[in-house]
Order: sequence, then C-alpha cells, then structure tokens
Amino acid sequence: MRLRSICRVPLAFTVALALTGTVGACTKSENGPTGGAPTVTTVQTVTNTPNAGPTGPVSAGTITENTVSSCPYLGIDQATSDTGIRLDRIATLIQGGKVVGCRFYSLEHPNAQCDVTCLAGEKLPPDNVPGIEILASQYANATAAHNAFITIAEKGTGVEQDVFATGNTGLCYKTTVWSDDDGMDVACTFSKGNTVVVIRTVVIGSTLDVVEIAKAVYPKF
Repeated sequence: MRLRSICRVPLAFTVALALTGTVGACTKSENGPTGGAPTVTTVQTVTNTPNAGPTGPVSAGTITENTVSSCPYLGIDQATSDTGIRLDRIATLIQGGKVVGCRFYSLEHPNAQCDVTCLAGEKLPPDNVPGIEILASQYANATAAHNAFITIAEKGTGVEQDVFATGNTGLCYKTTVWSDDDGMDVACTFSKGNTVVVIRTVVIGSTLDVVEIAKAVYPKF
C-alpha cells in the first residue's frame, strides 16, 4: 500500500556561498606641468573572491553493499510503517571499512505475509530499487556540509523546510528513486557537523512519514 497523499509547504531557501567585493581606484585628471595634454585618468578594479574550500564530500573510496539482518540507523518496523511497503531485505553500505548507510528492499516473492495477489496489487518496486536508502557523506567542515545538503535538495523539486531535531532544520524534496514514480519520490537531507545525510525513498506525495524517518535517523550520526 504505497502512500499517495499530498502535503507540500513551498520554501524559498537560499544560501550565499561566497562574497565578492569590488574596489575601484583612480587618479585625478589634471593638466601637465607645461600646460600640454592632460594626464590620463587610470581606473583599476580589484575583485576579491574568498576561497570557498572543498565543495564535494571527502573521498573515502567505493561504496559496497552487504546484506545484513538489521540497519544501525533505522529499525525494520518503523521503516515498514513509514513507507507503507512490505520490506524484506536489508543491506548496509560500506565505505572505507565503515558503515555509511543502509538500504531497505521490498518483498519480492510470495510468502506468509503476502501472496501473489497481494504483491501484484501493491505495485512494489523491483528488487534493484530500494524502498529506503540512507547515506552519509563526510565534508571538510560544517560549513561545507551545510552548503552541500542545501545544494542536494535544490536539485529536486518542491523543496520544503522541516525540523528533524531541536536546533536542526533540514530539507525535503521530490526526486526520482523509482522511474515509475515520475519524479515524485520523497527524499530528505540534513547536515550534522561535517556530515551530510540523505534519505531517499519510494514514498510518493507526502513528506510527513519521511520526516519521521529523518527524525529517527538524526541521533545516530
């Protein structure tokens, strides 16, 4: 039973990533010492652009997937409840020898909880498309991470602001996780220190349940 309700709050959310200062300097025009041709006025413009520092995540190698029994960031019961999808397989995402995320995949075969008719009626995503993906990336510093999560959200549509924890506001937006959903899949992202967390789901329409996932995930980072 895929979630289909719609609840949007439009947001204009922009961040200045660099400041540019322009300084003009000129000399006064006056006649030369013998009354001949005047001296030439010279204008010089200097533009100062502060170094914005690294704009991408700190590289830690290739991400690999490992099938496991549980995710350290989110319980299977909440994942199932918030997506409205019968989830089955769980995988952790490994980078540089560390767990940096999880994927939850939907049920792909008839069993006691869902027979063939049930599977066909719920239109679950295929086994290569996760119902939920949680992925954390490290940045050089907190400012770079803050700017990065905003940039990530602005690549989606219908960006809205949501509070995931006291003192931390993140963004939710529409994107494409499963091509059949035509760009209406809900994702949320936030930064915490120098870490950026992105939560992508195949929930469509409402952001409310994905916000609940983000609230559950936030304290784990």
